[in-house]
Amino acid sequence: LIMANAIVMAAESQFHGLQLASSMQHASSSNFPDSMWEGAPLAFDISNYLFGVVFLLEVVLKMIGQRARFVVYIWNWIDLAIVALWVVSCFQRTMDIDPN
Repeated sequence: LIMANAIVMAAESQFHGLQLASSMQHASSSNFPDSMWEGAPLAFDISNYLFGVVFLLEVVLKMIGQRARFVVYIWNWIDLAIVALWVVSCFQRTMDIDPN
């Protein structure tokens, strides 16, 4: 699951790089038509939410299963921090908060 998420994130980064190169009219973007990845932004948004929800469920199930032992393992803290940042970013998108 983590590898699938990494592959999707890499493809999303590639897509944004190609979009940026195209908007700057860079020579490398000559073969990147706007219609090539037409549904990509929606697909990336959906996959990000799906992966986020699955990782959120994983953390919640670990908390339920491990109870007090959950706080003992550092990997649980790392997982919790990553999921918490994902939740905050979801609220940021929904509430249209400008970070700048």
